[in-house]
Order: sequence, then structure tokens, then C-alpha cells
Amino acid sequence: MSTLCVNGCPVKEERFKNRLQRGIELFNAGRYPEAAVFLRQCVKLGGGQAAGLYLDHIRHFLARGPLDTAASDVALIKQGRYPEAWLATEQAFRQDPSAAFRRLRNLWLNSAFKDLENAPPSPWTHFFRSSQAWSFLDNDKALAELRRASAGSKERAWMRYFIAEILLRRERRYLLADREISGVIASCPWLWEARCLGAEIGLTLGKRGRLAALDQVDVTGDGRAPFLAWRGVLKLWSGAYQESLEDLTQAEALGSHDSLCWGGAALAMLGRLEEALSKLSTLLRRDPADQEALVFRAEVLRRLGRTRESLTDLDGLLERVPDHPWALVNRALCALALEDEASARRDYLRLVYGPKHGVSAVKRSTMKSVLGKTLAQAGGCRRSDTHVNLGWMRAAGLRVPSRPEQALGPWFKALGAAKT
Repeated sequence: MSTLCVNGCPVKEERFKNRLQRGIELFNAGRYPEAAVFLRQCVKLGGGQAAGLYLDHIRHFLARGPLDTAASDVALIKQGRYPEAWLATEQAFRQDPSAAFRRLRNLWLNSAFKDLENAPPSPWTHFFRSSQAWSFLDNDKALAELRRASAGSKERAWMRYFIAEILLRRERRYLLADREISGVIASCPWLWEARCLGAEIGLTLGKRGRLAALDQVDVTGDGRAPFLAWRGVLKLWSGAYQESLEDLTQAEALGSHDSLCWGGAALAMLGRLEEALSKLSTLLRRDPADQEALVFRAEVLRRLGRTRESLTDLDGLLERVPDHPWALVNRALCALALEDEASARRDYLRLVYGPKHGVSAVKRSTMKSVLGKTLAQAGGCRRSDTHVNLGWMRAAGLRVPSRPEQALGPWFKALGAAKT
């Protein structure tokens, strides 16, 4: 059977494509449990990263609830009344561009459209076709459609924001992402999301000044909660835990869903473990598939000495996402705490050398030292996203690998873990 790579991940072509397409079709029809079955089959076929992207897409959609269809532009788009929808959308941007952008961003991320093949030629048609390509993990087509949509118009420069998102999160072309988002910030000073994304790209590239500049940004209205949450998580990743907690606490009070996880993480990094456990458990009761919250709760449980409970979280996550790096780090430390050196060694060597390796010898003291050092260096990061991990590597003064991968191997080698 032929193979292909999706975002750098080799997969078995036909079976993977068929299951991914069926999973997306079921999701778009609102049949979420059935969709999850097909997407998890994609993980088993070797497309863990690709399917995981879409599983996260589903998770965020479910956690945040249905789209607001009260606005006329959203309602017309969902009804497929495109000529009227485009006029309503342009009017919405003239009245309140920030609110109009947030609505369109939700539509774009959730591919909330139908019958685009019948839509008239328009920059808006290209914009929503890019969303369809994004949902099917076709990055090249999504980028091409977005460039067509935004070409030659200062009024549509905000569409380049999505180009930067794809370049950062999927293509790992960080300098190009930086160039795109810089253009958006210059053209759209009202777009705080661009400033936050620019700060995130800045952390990846070792440019921390943009994060400090966010303290001068004042967002009001419905955008304040997501702004504070985003600024809070950036501070979490940068090691400013108390400032992070202050932002995230405000965001949570304003109704931000994501701030529960990151607020729990900030409490954990500040050593307030019982408070962190309570907050993370509250989130996981609502959203049991949240990978980041599961890793942080497992880490908190491990630090509290509740090792078996920690392993329950970690085993469940690794069953769905076999190569989640921070789950493997914590499971190896749990195994060492339980004197199960063989299990710890399996996870450790998988992290350093990948699933196929011929290495068997590694000292317990080396494993414990390197695993602990890695968690300390990573600070508040427990993401598998490559760009976020490059941020803490640069901050720690580590040599950044020329071709970083989704697994932690290059990062562990940079810490000297390979010299065992």
C-alpha cells in the first residue's frame, strides 16, 4: 500500500484518506461520537498528528458550543445565500471590524458553509474555500485560496492572518509566518488577534519584546476574555507565572473556556498543587479529551504522590495520542517512582530515539536527571506543538535542531540525553 506524509507524518494513503474524510463528514453532520471513531482509526494507521489536529478542532467546537447565528452575515452564510452574505459581511466590517473578524474566524475554523461550488466568483468565495481545504488538511490549497482572497486589497489584509496561522501551526515556516503577521499588524491595528499571534511567533523565534508590548493593548467588550486568555498563556509559556495567573483569572471570570486549563497550569507552576488539581479537574469534567489539561493534571497528581491516578490519565491520553511527548515524560517519571525501571526505559528511549531504535542501556540516574531537567527547562509548556517547544528551547539557551520533529528526540539530544 502506498504511503504519504501529512504535515510530516507518514500515513497509509487510501485507508487513512477514506477514514479521515468519513470522520470529517460525520462531524459536519453533527454525529460527533461516530466521527471520533474514524479519526482515532486514523491515529492507529500512523496519522496521529494529522488526525489529532482535527480531533482538537472537534474538541474546541464542542467545548465552545454552537456558532452564534444571530448576526445577519453569519445567518446568510450558513444558508448559502452568498451574494447577500458578502454584502452583509462587508457592512459588518465597516461597523465593527473586530467583532466581524471574530465571527468569521469561528466560521473559518469550523468550515460553516455549504454549496460553495455554486458560490459566485468573489474574494469571499476563495476565503471559505480555504477553510474547506484547511479542514481536510490540504495546506497548499488553503494558502493558495487565501492569497487569492486577500490579493490587492488593504481592506482584506486581515485575511493574511490565516496564512500566518497555517505557516506557523502546520507548515512550520516560522520566518514566513512572522513576515505575514507583521504585515497584518501594520495594516490592521484594530486586530488584537494579530498582535497575540505575532507575540506567539515571536516566542518561537526568540523575540520576546512583542509579548511585553501586549501589556499596552487594551481590549474591551466581547474580545476581552479571549485576549486575556491568550496573553495569559503566552506569559505561562514565557515563565511569568504570577502575571499569567492574573490574566487567566480575569479571563475565566469573563467566561473564557481555555483559561481553566492554563490557569490550572499556572497554579501548578507556582506550586499551588491542590488548587491546580481542582481547576484542571473541573475543566476535564466538561471536556475530558483536553490533552493539555490531562498532561498537567497527571503531572500535578504525580507531584502530589498520587502516582497510580496520574498513570490513569497518562495511559488514557497515550492510547489516543501515542507519541505525546509530555505524557511520555511524566509516565516515565511515574514508572521510576514505582520502581518500574523497564517501563521508564521504554518511554525514555522512545522520546530520545523514536519508536525504532537499537539502544537498550540507560542508567536510572540519567533518566531521572534528564526528565526532570527537561520539565524544568520547559517551564509552563506541556504542548506537543513544535513551535511552542522551540520557544522554551531558545529561552533556555539550547541549540535549536535544524529540522525539529513532533517527538521530543531532538530536544532531548540538545539536553545531552543521547549521551547515555
